[in-house]
Amino acid sequence: FEGTTNMWEACTQKMLSQDSKKSKPQKIAVFIGDKAAGKTSLIQVFLNQTGKKEISPSAPLEYYHGKKTSISGASKEVSHIYEVGGGKAFYELIKIPISDEKLQQSII
Repeated sequence: FEGTTNMWEACTQKMLSQDSKKSKPQKIAVFIGDKAAGKTSLIQVFLNQTGKKEISPSAPLEYYHGKKTSISGASKEVSHIYEVGGGKAFYELIKIPISDEKLQQSII
């Protein structure tokens, strides 16, 4: 967007524009934390996957998705879930789930 000074202003302008009212925003959750902080456990609870007993160490960046059907069954909601660990690659990996393009299409 012309005239914006940062990505937050661009997102605000996009959400207020008429085009964004026609399209449905994506639902994105990003879980960030150090190794063994419990990110995967939180995601499993969020996705109702608490029956899994053993959790293996995650990769530096993990992607999950959740699907939910409305009570009437007329629509399906999809949420995109990213798990980002700490470490040397953090600053490069965080750009994958949190980019200008995704922020313009997302609920934050």
